[in-house]
Amino acid sequence: MRKTFISNESEAELYKRELLIFENDVKQFYTYGKLSYLTGGQDETYYLHCLRFYLPKFAREAFERHGVGVGIFSMQGFERRNKESKNNAVRRT
Repeated sequence: MRKTFISNESEAELYKRELLIFENDVKQFYTYGKLSYLTGGQDETYYLHCLRFYLPKFAREAFERHGVGVGIFSMQGFERRNKESKNNAVRRT
């Protein structure tokens, strides 16, 4: 699910199938993952909730509206800003 750009109809059909598999896998992971070591006995975590209920919807909407894959969503910008703010706090205090 790292695909970012879908250039033709055959890639689009393949991506649609991959998206269905991804949605089913996420549902199964959510069902069994929340009973595993990942939650420490709790019902679910915020990350599991987002993975199950938001990410498949965002991926489908990005594909249907813009013709791009889920790979366009990245934490790189967030991680960079987070690191910059930590560096500033360390250097200025």
